[in-house]
Amino acid sequence: MFKLIPKHLRKFPHVKPHNWLNHELIVRFLEEMGRKYATGTLVDIGCGKKPYKEVFAPFVEQHIGVDLVDAIHGNEEVDIVGSAYETGLEAGSCDVILCSEVLEHLEEPEIALKEMNRILTKGGRVILTVPFFWPVHEAPRDFYRYTEYGLRHLFEKAAFDEIDVVPLTGFWPMAIQMLIYATRRLKGLFLLRHLVGLGHYWLQKLAMFTNRYDKRFQFTNLYGVVATKYRSCDEPAKEGLVS
Repeated sequence: MFKLIPKHLRKFPHVKPHNWLNHELIVRFLEEMGRKYATGTLVDIGCGKKPYKEVFAPFVEQHIGVDLVDAIHGNEEVDIVGSAYETGLEAGSCDVILCSEVLEHLEEPEIALKEMNRILTKGGRVILTVPFFWPVHEAPRDFYRYTEYGLRHLFEKAAFDEIDVVPLTGFWPMAIQMLIYATRRLKGLFLLRHLVGLGHYWLQKLAMFTNRYDKRFQFTNLYGVVATKYRSCDEPAKEGLVS
């Protein structure tokens, strides 16, 4: 079953045969944003095992992981025990924040985004991914799904500017990934186990092909967000900055 994950994704501990499609798209987005924007000190909020440490290593000098003491994905790589609401870091102490697949698990996302604004230096950026169409996971700590407009609203309230929200999939990758999740239970039937696994693999391959031509906000599994801090939460917006 291990071979049903593309080779370059096997180094990521959270990638599974039934969901490598979406992780492939997350990694591609993070690699692109890392090349464009990552520099200096990166703070990884909700870091778990720091699965994307190697992605950002060529671009940053320091990768600081922040997570709970009882982090669901383990705390071996946690540098600072804290939360998205209170990281324990000094104001203006980092150049870039990574927050991947965390915002949906926070009861008060606006508070978390304001904390990100506080610890970023001026000109620093948040690089974030978040699901839109996705099954309930890590229950009961699964609170929200976000549209483009909801994300913009939250980032604007937290005093971020130049907010870029992009869909990482279109309809067919979304539909295929949801079909795979819905049919995972068939792998419990011994005679179908390998057939279902192979079917899931090739469906995800097909979805990757269609994703080159179809990325729609209305039907995406995932959004990627990059937002820039030019001001603190108590400062008015600067003229000429466009979200």
